[in-house]
Amino acid sequence: MRKFLLKISLFISIFSGIYLLFFYLVQEGIRKSDYQDFAQWNEIYSGQINSDVIIMGSSRAWRQVDPQIIDEKLDCNSYNLGIDGYHIPMQLTKYEIYLESNRLPERMIYIVDHFSFDKREDLFNKIQFAPYFNDTILTKRLKSYEGYKWQHYNTPYFQYSGSKEVALAGLTESLGLKDFKSNKFKGFRSKDQSWENDFDVERELNPEGKRAKVKAEVVNEFQLFLEEQKKLGVEVVVVYSPDYIGFQDYIINRDSVMQIYEGITQKLDIDFIDFSTHYLSQEKDYFYNPTHLNSKGAEIFTNELTSMIESE
Repeated sequence: MRKFLLKISLFISIFSGIYLLFFYLVQEGIRKSDYQDFAQWNEIYSGQINSDVIIMGSSRAWRQVDPQIIDEKLDCNSYNLGIDGYHIPMQLTKYEIYLESNRLPERMIYIVDHFSFDKREDLFNKIQFAPYFNDTILTKRLKSYEGYKWQHYNTPYFQYSGSKEVALAGLTESLGLKDFKSNKFKGFRSKDQSWENDFDVERELNPEGKRAKVKAEVVNEFQLFLEEQKKLGVEVVVVYSPDYIGFQDYIINRDSVMQIYEGITQKLDIDFIDFSTHYLSQEKDYFYNPTHLNSKGAEIFTNELTSMIESE
């Protein structure tokens, strides 16, 4: 019996050692990899950014505001922190994490839209957060969403369960078998695509339109954030990026959402640039869907926006 228990203990020890080694290799590989969204998170955590100008927002930021154009026209070092699929709460958390290892920017371009004041219930693309559970700022925010459970935060490797491709990428990167390259430039990547028909179909099915969700706690969080940035000396400009004119009428409470932005920026004496009536919003040729500019539209938008900021 004693020999049996010793064999079992030895087996468990060997298995645990291999398991922890595998986890370590995956974790360390991902934390230095440019694989998918980990490229940007690793730049943030390693303190490699330290930009003069930070672009904030959702996909309407990272898909539409080109740091290369901003750098050239404003003679600065800019970076796009836009995060896909998330509203203001997660956007602010990403910026807070940025400040852990990078210096305070001189200027901030905050891209907003009619959905910014909402907060989703689930974690979109949750695997992007998996290597960084040691960051209490991040995990505190993550726990306010549905997606990860106790075992994911507390059991080694469990956060990668169901994500074999990511685990394999981390392992191959750690072992020096492959060097992944980021497909973004300073957090930005436009989409070279013409108009999709999904919205046209949606509007036919829902001719009454759609109401944007506005959560009071998110509005308050946004206002407090802008107040804090202003006190810290960051020059903030809030920008409502172009959306297709046919979509603007589809949002039933769009006017009231715009009034919130106008009210906050006026109260804090912060510039608010509204592209709702800009010529870009009039033509489908500049969009790949009603809320996102394609590559051609993004280039024009960034140039126009930068010129407005430059002339202030």
